[in-house]
Amino acid sequence: MDVGSLIPAGLLSNRLDLTTVPAAGYNKLSENLRKLTPLSMQCAIFCGGSRCKYENPKAWPPVHMAIQDVFSHWVTEDVLAMARPSTEQIEKRRIVAQFQAWGIKTIVNLQTPGEHASCGGPLEDSGFAYDPNVFMTHERLRGCDTWKALGYGEGRGVCCARRSSCDSLPRGLRVRANDAIRFVRLKRPNAIQTSGQILCVQEFEHYVLPQMIVFATRETITGNRISSKSSCGLHSYLRKQRNMLHGYEQRTFKQIPKIVFIICERILQLCDCQADNSPSEIEFLVSSSPFAQKFLCNRIEKNLKDGGSMKHSYSWADSLADATFDGSGSSTICGDDSNRNTSEDISAMSCSSPEVPSCVSEYSVLDDNLIDDVLGDGIHDQDLYDNGCYKELQSQIDLKAAVQSQVHDFVGADQVAKSLLFDHELLPEARRAKVREYQIDLNNRQTAWQRLELETDLHVLSALLYNWLENLKYPVLGTDDLSMIVVWGNNIEKCFEKLEICDCYLIEYLLRFVSRLRPLSRDGQTLLIKRLMAALTQQSIWINQGLLPSGKEFGKLRGGTCTKLEEFFFGLMSLIMEINTMEFDQSVSNSFRWPTSNSPSHDDDDDEDVVHSS
Repeated sequence: MDVGSLIPAGLLSNRLDLTTVPAAGYNKLSENLRKLTPLSMQCAIFCGGSRCKYENPKAWPPVHMAIQDVFSHWVTEDVLAMARPSTEQIEKRRIVAQFQAWGIKTIVNLQTPGEHASCGGPLEDSGFAYDPNVFMTHERLRGCDTWKALGYGEGRGVCCARRSSCDSLPRGLRVRANDAIRFVRLKRPNAIQTSGQILCVQEFEHYVLPQMIVFATRETITGNRISSKSSCGLHSYLRKQRNMLHGYEQRTFKQIPKIVFIICERILQLCDCQADNSPSEIEFLVSSSPFAQKFLCNRIEKNLKDGGSMKHSYSWADSLADATFDGSGSSTICGDDSNRNTSEDISAMSCSSPEVPSCVSEYSVLDDNLIDDVLGDGIHDQDLYDNGCYKELQSQIDLKAAVQSQVHDFVGADQVAKSLLFDHELLPEARRAKVREYQIDLNNRQTAWQRLELETDLHVLSALLYNWLENLKYPVLGTDDLSMIVVWGNNIEKCFEKLEICDCYLIEYLLRFVSRLRPLSRDGQTLLIKRLMAALTQQSIWINQGLLPSGKEFGKLRGGTCTKLEEFFFGLMSLIMEINTMEFDQSVSNSFRWPTSNSPSHDDDDDEDVVHSS
């Protein structure tokens, strides 16, 4: 898609006679008349009945019919807004084939049954102008509820509506509601017809943007968007992430923080270590089959729900043959935060009357000439190139080109380990500023994720990883967890089962991350494990002749607890390999199995200041 395709149809003067664009027929008089007119008569009187322009393709030039003979526009590269098609149009104009040709896989109907009953031809028994089963019976097309419409599913998505697809932009592009409204009105004439619809989009922005916050540090990175109470624990973060992600991403990151995954996988990519070096051969990808379904955690979670305990004799082949052993598992994300002595609320602000038919409004009229006054943000006659949606879309195009052209040299695993063990308080100011910039942009701009996937500075990536873990409202492993590990640490399976399930998934992913860094000596792995222990417990640990992390008001993890936790983590890595190994060459599997109880302990003052490859 070229940049020109993002220019709204209303500005393509060389392709469109602007006099053919009908003006909105709303004014205060007609709005008051609508309120006094019975609902059953409103559509026939005010929308034109069978002559309704939205049902008549002859009322529109081709530029306003992205789908042939249907009033429709591409709002973004992936979002198509269109009027409802009739059964006759679907059959004669091969609408399904058109959708498939455009790669559309998700269809969302934002109408209510019976809405605009007098417009165009008679409605079907479904209450719509078409039978939804016509689309649902096709393999590549599926329906989606209104809430999911705001993010869409896999592939491109289409909104069948008389209003707009404006609500998808604050969520999909991380932009302000007013930018989304202005952009959609340029892309699709007569969209956003009432003040009520504007209010709906604005209220949705207030709901969705705070839930997309990635970094809420104790210093509070605001970017004019984050409140001082925005930090949250892992449980609440995963819940918010589940609310905001959709499709393959929602399934992939059901139990794994996306920010941790993106950073770790990028680090592994830079040292050419993305392939899994365990017998389970996990592919860590965003796909329809979540990689975490092969995690030890997933097996434990299933057995705990069944009231049993994990059996070491349960083979990997048996796991895959088990029809109930899948990525969906349970809808439970994690246990309650009640044991943390506090609660975290996610505001649930709903839109005001989002289902009100567009020709019936309880709000004052929206005058096309006064849109800037109605939005009330002080912006007037905004140029397209100053619009937040346009800027974000342009940035996405530039980043796609950068991804295709990027070439980088691979680094060694020992170099990665050194960056992960570096005291990031000692980073030069330029790098520290880059870290802060990422934190703000990840909270505010969708393209920041794409930039992160292109980042080559290992110190910046490492600093972001630790900052996220160390600024959670609660440590992943709290005091009670550490006490339990000290008591139960020699029984790896029982101890692991007692942790919160969301903590288990994150810990297992990070341990697998360390095991995939190769070649790396046992000493190097030990130091990395201890640095992750410090981040997960939010306590400082003696590493490389100094306490890490520095510059934070963390207590020091006691020596005995540190040793027990280290033994537990190494034992857990061994258990993961044991459970995932079946009929694997013994000589190879031995290289991945370490002792669970005789792991060498290091006194705090005896840690070697060395990370070397084996």
